[in-house]
Amino acid sequence: MKAVIVDDEVMALDSLEYDVNTYCPEIEIIGKFDDPEEAVIFINKHEPDIVMTDIQMPRMDAFTMIDKLTHTDFELILVTAYNKYAVRAFEFSAVDYIVKPVDPDKLRQAIIKAQERKKHNDLEQRLSLILHNIKFGNKENHTLAIPTLEGAEFVEIGDIVHCKADANYCNIHLNSGEKLVVSKPLKHFSDLLSDRGFIRVHQSHLINTIFIRSYRKGSAGSLILKDGTTIPISKSYKSNLHDFMTGQ
Repeated sequence: MKAVIVDDEVMALDSLEYDVNTYCPEIEIIGKFDDPEEAVIFINKHEPDIVMTDIQMPRMDAFTMIDKLTHTDFELILVTAYNKYAVRAFEFSAVDYIVKPVDPDKLRQAIIKAQERKKHNDLEQRLSLILHNIKFGNKENHTLAIPTLEGAEFVEIGDIVHCKADANYCNIHLNSGEKLVVSKPLKHFSDLLSDRGFIRVHQSHLINTIFIRSYRKGSAGSLILKDGTTIPISKSYKSNLHDFMTGQ
């Protein structure tokens, strides 16, 4: 497997390269960068299997760097001195999270985990999800295949309460109270669900209209869902709500 490493501290970069070469010799480092902008260009061009990156960097942090990538079919290992980033790391589908100074055993475990996940995240599975969602165009099919960080979930449309954007990811809130973190932008689900009773009321919010309890006036207004969640309405999307309320 080919890997790229990114860290704005040159000594940390060299140290991580040494650790990978020493403890994970099956991994080939094809690029190392102290500038995340240069890393973005290289990753998009050379399409590595693994990206290992520091999080807090002065030019751009790891999450901003990831947002800029067009090639995202890699396993992500975050290496940082700050534990506070752990939750967001896994929202970005990090295979593992290593705190500096790097422990060789932790590094080895992370690499093994990346190899296993890459092996199982094969084209056949992705094609099956695509085919399922093509069939979803038939309104008799009420189940949507959602690719999650762990694999895939097949969800009844009526169980989706609302979807909330988070950069290029999406949080799907279900009627059970469960939340699915999905590596797809909100527009992906807006396109799939727009004729299934869902409306976009905000740049960051797509809602299932069957779960609307009330509307509150304001500069643009807000919606209260049946579970008590308040969803803001933006002026640019208010016409969608108007069309729904007037039956257009």
